[in-house]
Amino acid sequence: MFVPVSFSIDRISGTWTIQSIRTTSCRYLNRAQVAERIGVAASALSRYNLPDPDAIIGPINPDGTLPKGTVRGWYESTIDEWHAWRGGRPAGTAAHG
Repeated sequence: MFVPVSFSIDRISGTWTIQSIRTTSCRYLNRAQVAERIGVAASALSRYNLPDPDAIIGPINPDGTLPKGTVRGWYESTIDEWHAWRGGRPAGTAAHG
């Protein structure tokens, strides 16, 4: 999900003003917070197929990969739904049904 923004340019000074159209702030979880929320070590997240992030902060490479320094963020609800869907099981274990 991307947050729509509006922008304006002051023709005299050449300054840009970028403003979020959304009037409320959002809270996103980073990878360490995701790990804590689902009860695993942060280093273990590389073994998980995490859901698509709700926010990406920083540049994105032309091939869609994220360079070092670009941060992904997830809503708590996104992680909770994903974790419930996967049954809260550890990485690499199959669902039983």
